[in-house]
Amino acid sequence: MRVYALTALLCTLAVSGCNTTASVSPPLKVTTAGKPLTVDSYYSINPDCSSVGKTVVRLVEAPKNGRLETKEATDFPSFRESNSRHHCNRQRVPVVQAIYIPSPGYLGQDSFKMDVIYPSGTARTYNYKLEVR
Repeated sequence: MRVYALTALLCTLAVSGCNTTASVSPPLKVTTAGKPLTVDSYYSINPDCSSVGKTVVRLVEAPKNGRLETKEATDFPSFRESNSRHHCNRQRVPVVQAIYIPSPGYLGQDSFKMDVIYPSGTARTYNYKLEVR
């Protein structure tokens, strides 16, 4: 019986480790009425600071009180000091930016959901909450 329980636990852990999709809820973002806000930049960078490839960004749930635009741009990454790519933080790299544009005259909270698929095959769902003041 113990062997069966241990086998079941190990199989569960092995399968759960294969999950490449995660849901992330970044902190609340704030903007002022009528002002577009770059909510996030998505990138996948090699240790030499070159791009791994294109990151795909898809809107899953649109904001109710504004609109979202994505565009290819360059921006500074934000790798932690312990990351081998930390030195890349000093230079602009290719990114896909998500830009929230509040509806004219709107004040209050809004939210939207995006899927981000990285060239490595990792996928993340981001649930953003915003406040327009």
